Order: sequence, then C-alpha cells, then structure tokens
Amino acid sequence: MAAGDFDNDGLNEVAGVRGGGIYVHDFNTPPSSGFVPGAHFLQLRPCHLAVNRNNMTSGCDGMALQTGQVEQMGSVPSTPAKNAARTAAKPTMKCQDCGSDASESDRLCPTCQSDLGFPNVRAATTRDEVAALSRRFKDARNEADNRGVKAEFDLFVSEVRSKSHVVVAVPPLRARDLLSDPRNIYVGYEKLVGSGSRKPAPLQDDCDRRAVGGKLFGSFAHEICYGVLSLDGTSLPNYGLVFLKLRDVAIKRRVSFLYENSYLFLKRHKVPVRGDLPQGYRSSWQNRADLAATKIGPMLVPGSNASDWARQVVVQGPTRSDDSCVEAHVFRGFDANAVENIAFAGPGASRAEKVDIKCINELMAKRTAAGGTP
Repeated sequence: MAAGDFDNDGLNEVAGVRGGGIYVHDFNTPPSSGFVPGAHFLQLRPCHLAVNRNNMTSGCDGMALQTGQVEQMGSVPSTPAKNAARTAAKPTMKCQDCGSDASESDRLCPTCQSDLGFPNVRAATTRDEVAALSRRFKDARNEADNRGVKAEFDLFVSEVRSKSHVVVAVPPLRARDLLSDPRNIYVGYEKLVGSGSRKPAPLQDDCDRRAVGGKLFGSFAHEICYGVLSLDGTSLPNYGLVFLKLRDVAIKRRVSFLYENSYLFLKRHKVPVRGDLPQGYRSSWQNRADLAATKIGPMLVPGSNASDWARQVVVQGPTRSDDSCVEAHVFRGFDANAVENIAFAGPGASRAEKVDIKCINELMAKRTAAGGTP
C-alpha cells in the first residue's frame, strides 16, 4: 500500500507508511500530500487495517477510536472551514443496540452492524413527515366532503389499502433476462452504470438522474429501484413494455412512495440544492393510501369506481413528462421470485421485442405449471 491509495469511501487517503504504522488523511486534507506539516492523519495498527479485494483500505468509523483500533491520532488546529465540514457531517441518529452515532443514509450501524432499517422508509416515516401527511390527508377528505364525494373518497382509500401493489416497467429484454435465470437480480440505473454493466445516458440526462437521486436519497441513491403504485397491475410504458407486479411480501418493508415522479416533484416545488424537501409528500407502505388520496382526491367525481381510479392513479401519457403516478422507491433489487405476475403494454415494436415477450410468456407459464411464483 502506498501514498495516494484511497479507501472504499473515497474520503480517506493513505498518506504513507512510517515506523510500522499506516497513516491515513482525513477528508479535510488535500489528496496526495503525504507527511506534510499540518496534515490531519490517523495512525492505524497494521493488524487492524482492513483491506478489501482491491487492496484498498476499508477504513474505520469514529467508534473505532474508542475500541483501540486506532493507535494514535494527530492533527493541527482546525480552521473554520474544517469545523463547518465536520458539523455538516454530524450523525443524526443512534443505533438502538450499541448507542453509536449513525448517518441518516446508513442501513447498518457502522460500529456493530445492527440493522437500522431501510433509509428511504425511515425518511418517509419521521414524526414530522407523518404528521404533515396526516394534515394533508385530512384536508383532502374535508375538501371531498365539501364537494359531495366523501363516499367515493373513503371507498378509494379502502381500495388502495387492500388492492394496490408496486409495479415496475422494464424493456422486454430485461424482463426476459430476469425471469430466465434465478440468479439474476434486477437493479436500477445508477447501480448498473456504477458496476460497468451499462453505458450512462447522454450527459444531461445522466446529470439530471443523479441530481434527483442525490437530492432524495443521498449516498444510497444507487440502491433505489423505481416503480409505481398501481391498482390494476399497469405501469408506465414510456419506461418499458413489460409490467412486473411485485409480491407485497417482497417489498412492503423496504418501499417508500413519493407523491409523483421524482424529477417532476423537485421541479414543481423548486427545491434548491441545499433546501429541505416539502413534507407530507412521502409515505411508507402502511400509509400509501393516505398519500394516494391526497393526489387523487381532487379528481374524484360522484359515482366514480375502481376502474376509474386505476386510470387516475397511473396515467400513461405520450411522453414521460405527461405521465402521472405515485412513484415507488424500492430499496435494493429483486429477483424473479419477487415477481407475482406480468402484463404487457403491447405486443412489441420490433421482431426482437416480440420474441422476448413470447419467451417471457413461456417462462411464466412453466413457472405456474411447476407450482412456483406466482
């Protein structure tokens, strides 16, 4: 290991080796500065320095300082800029098992590796977020009562609670690949690009995707798979002709919902880079009906029914900008066993798509005949 090697977070750089100890810069020290006067560093015992398969240090968290894994810490007086950086990075929650600080983006406690819960669901179920959604739901119900559609409003809420599911739209080839091998895992755009499995979108589209994901999810944006809340198993064909309806048990603990498409949501609310998201527009699985009601409530008319509501919950526009949905955010990917059933937006535009769709139908028929999912 030499000076200039980075750890897996890209924040700490190995400054060099001296006297049997390995020194690591903290994130405030300019890269590749080595043992320069004034550099912040940590001296690690060699036996405690974890190395991953790429021969890069895996680092240690702040609690490792208390457990003796760090032999010595050195620094020079802090500057206002460095103090501000530390304050901005201050953890905001504690592990219930060991009491260590953890970040809102963490899935696992950095000290004891206890499960902290899915970060997207935690963000959607904070006290303030739930209270804001409750207020918006009550306002929507009162408005429906004033318009004479309170009965339809209550029936809609009941329908969503009992019959809504998460549906993911994908191209036929991706659906075929997922169903043809039980080892395959469906993951989202960011993870595919990050792993080198696909090329990024054109630069502007790629920047937009990452800006939106970063604003909503921070460092775990690459873990999110996008879908929609659906009452009839349909999704948005602008994202793919094949609609994968996911089993509730496979995603209900790790899915959160947003009032609308995430890009349109940030644009509509003019959310600044460092601004907070407006509250009351996210929900967990348990509160999805309340969120959907705040969106669809103003559209309800006397005598409307479940088929009408299904077309209002998922609006298939001519372009993505014309689509409308309650967006679903599933933490991490899923395999073929997570798929309950499949629907198609059409027969396929090309010969290759038609062949893929035929294979998908055959794969689903074989699985049903064998007594598998569904």
